[in-house]
This record gives sequence, C-alpha cells and structure tokens, in this order.
Amino acid sequence: GVLDVIGFEDFLDENYFEQLCINYANERLQKNFNTHVFEEELKLYKAENVPEDLLRRIAVDSPNNKRTCDLLKKMTEILNECSNRNPMPDLRECFISGKLDESFGYSSDEGKSAAPFELSSFREFFVINHYAGRVEYRYEDMLARNNDELKLSLRRAAQASKSRFVSQLLGDRGRDSSLSASKKRQKKKKQPQQRGKKNSSIISSFSNSLKKLFAKLSNAQLHYVRCLKPNSLKRAGLFQTSKVLEQMKCAGLFDAVKIRKNGFPFRVP
Repeated sequence: GVLDVIGFEDFLDENYFEQLCINYANERLQKNFNTHVFEEELKLYKAENVPEDLLRRIAVDSPNNKRTCDLLKKMTEILNECSNRNPMPDLRECFISGKLDESFGYSSDEGKSAAPFELSSFREFFVINHYAGRVEYRYEDMLARNNDELKLSLRRAAQASKSRFVSQLLGDRGRDSSLSASKKRQKKKKQPQQRGKKNSSIISSFSNSLKKLFAKLSNAQLHYVRCLKPNSLKRAGLFQTSKVLEQMKCAGLFDAVKIRKNGFPFRVP
C-alpha cells in the first residue's frame, strides 16, 4: 500500500484545531521514521553480531521527537476532558492545571529550542516546537471544534436525501446519537456541572485512527519517499536553498544517509 501524508501545516497566525490534528499525525509519522531508520537499523546490526566498536562508529545522534509526541498525547487527553464540560472551560487554564508547561516547557537544564511546549504570555495562542519547526496555535474555538456533534436538522436533511449514499452516510446510528446528544444537553441545562458519559470527539476518533494506522505500519516493510517544498511562495521555477536545507535537516535525512553510509547499505536476499 501507499500512505500519502498531508504536509506539515503552519499558517501565519491562522493555526487552529485542524492544524493541530494534521501536525500531530505528522509528528507521529516522523517518530515512526526515526525508529525504523535509526533504532531498527542498529538492532539489525546487533542481531548480526556486528562488533561493538564498529557499532559505535555507525551510530549517529538521531533526531528524537519522543517528548513532543508525549506532549501531544497528553494534550489530546486534556482536550477530550475539557470538551465534555458544561460550560466549556478556558483551555489555557486547563493546560496550566494539566502542568503542560512544567512537564514539557523550558527548563534551565536544556536549551529553549529543546522544549516542545511554550505556554506563552499571550492568552491568544500557545506554541509547540515540532520536528519541522515552531508553530503557534490559537485557542479560539478549539474545544468547540473538537466536539463531534452535528445539528439534528442537518442529520435529518442528510437522511432524507434522494441519494442513497448521502442518506446512508449518517444512518440510524447517527440519528440516535444526535437525539441522545440533544437529550444530554437538556439534562445538562438542569444540572450544569454534572458529568455523564463522555461524548465522542474529533481528537479521540483521530487518535484511534492513528493507532490503527501504526499497527499496520508495524507489520509492513517500509520504504519512504520524502517530498520537499522548493520554496515557501508556491511559485514555479523558484528554488530556495535555505528552505530545502531546513526541511532536510528537520526530517533527519542527513542523519539517515550518514547511518547507511557508516553501516551496511546493501542487503543479501
């Protein structure tokens, strides 16, 4: 099979919940690339009884984005938790109470660029230092966008469609879940702070899809094709060397070439 990955997204002052999901997937895929290219390569050499002194020469300081992936996993848990509250809380305060800044923020023991999370003194956005660069995400409507709820009228309109595909797209299950969601909202109005069964959310469904994807990848023989943007202006015939070099460094391509060059790039069937 072929896995076509949506590119890493970073828009000037316009990164919201959707960009967070896309970049979460890209961060996990980069971690999978690091594990496959660097860690699995050394495991193979050890299994082949390659001498330790040679292994030390082969090994490289491979990029490691584990802390960023741990941050994003913790962040999804907070998003799920806060999206099910009524009324919805301030997400920034949830991040503070969840101690994201303490666990993943800057400390004197490491460089600031090594810290995956920045709470920021500005209340409008927070920062994640991804493998591909620093991205500012806006808090605006992030919890509301995470709720997987469609209006009952929209579900009914889809189910009444003459198109068989559209009418079955949501199905009876969708109608029932929408009705139950409507009943839940009425109950919540009577009991504002009471919590019942958690509603489904976009980020939880997205996380489950990622788990299934990586389960398949773990059982596959992987080959990578890395696509690079020649420039940031989306202009034909323009090659920005610094832009391409930055992408290659962030993706760990130079380290991947180095470990293959130092090791054994050829395999005997």
